[in-house]
Amino acid sequence: MNPAVIYKQLDDYRSGKRLWGVMSAIAAVLTDQDCAAVADYCAHRPDGLAAVAAEGPPAGGRSLRQHDPGLRLVFAGDPERGIPPCAACHGPGAEKLGAPALRGQHTEYIERQLAAFAQGMRQNDINEQMRVIAHELTPNEMHAVAVFYGAADSHE
Repeated sequence: MNPAVIYKQLDDYRSGKRLWGVMSAIAAVLTDQDCAAVADYCAHRPDGLAAVAAEGPPAGGRSLRQHDPGLRLVFAGDPERGIPPCAACHGPGAEKLGAPALRGQHTEYIERQLAAFAQGMRQNDINEQMRVIAHELTPNEMHAVAVFYGAADSHE
């Protein structure tokens, strides 16, 4: 992950915008310099998230007519409910500037974070965009999106 993304998450834990037990406690004792050092260290770990090659256009069948809710939400969103495609900010596999990478994250983690945004427990999204989007998703849709990104390697 980009060091700026990691730094923002640490800073959000420190400020209380993002709450999560142990992470909140650890981040609370970090200085700005500590956060920068941790972000740099984590971003440059050789065994971190796998590098993503050029993605190119999405494969066929990834549209509003897609029956798989995960694929539909990732690539087309749901305009009737005001839900943009996840890939618009997070990319279908790689991260976009300023948005955390979802590919390769644990399915359960993604699903918990979507639920936390939907319930307002997680509030570190700029302009509340994830809270608004996640609030519109059903639990089954959250699960489908989490499964897609958690199993992204099987979609290549």
